[in-house]
Amino acid sequence: MTIFLALLIFALVFPYIAGPVLIRRRPGVRAHQPYIEVSDEAARRRFPPQSFLLISQLEAMGFSLIAHLASGDEITKVNSMLSLLVNRDSQTGAIVGRAFTSKPMANAVIEFVAFSTEFEDGSEIVSSNSPVVSIFRDVPHRLRLNIPQLKDPSRLYYIHMHYVANRVNCAPVLVKPGEEITHFRASHKKALAEQAALGYYYFDEVSERYRHSWSSAILTT
Repeated sequence: MTIFLALLIFALVFPYIAGPVLIRRRPGVRAHQPYIEVSDEAARRRFPPQSFLLISQLEAMGFSLIAHLASGDEITKVNSMLSLLVNRDSQTGAIVGRAFTSKPMANAVIEFVAFSTEFEDGSEIVSSNSPVVSIFRDVPHRLRLNIPQLKDPSRLYYIHMHYVANRVNCAPVLVKPGEEITHFRASHKKALAEQAALGYYYFDEVSERYRHSWSSAILTT
């Protein structure tokens, strides 16, 4: 009976011991993630036509395509392409993302759309239907809404704008034309720095990657 109880306790506790250790060993996120602009023709050669249906839907909703940005990671073997769009009438940005892995025996493609509205006080509202759990912890100035089961971009946009409309004490702002790509790259670096400042990640100078801290690894388990 004593042995059985000990084994039961071990089985219950083991995931909370091994989990953080395994998470700490993950490669983390590249500190200097290259986002390379690619032509629309090159993007369409890389992905099937149905992958661009979301862009057409967003354009019908008043968004304009800015650029396609491609990136890859030789360690995690995850490649992605992000299409940046803006709606200057609603002061809102949008990202259509596609990610896939180049690992053998794995050819799944993940697609999502995300809307983002920034405000004069530095706060932000982000709404996404990504099926992947974010690796970033919440920060006070950013309201993040994730509704993976909502595939209709117009409904997701409606919900996003409902939250934006509730911010009556601060006006939304949008980056100037021509600065969208630079702003996106800077926002990515800023998000990583915020996570490190809060103690969730630490910068590994040898690999030049942000890795989970012990507190983040424990919370993620």
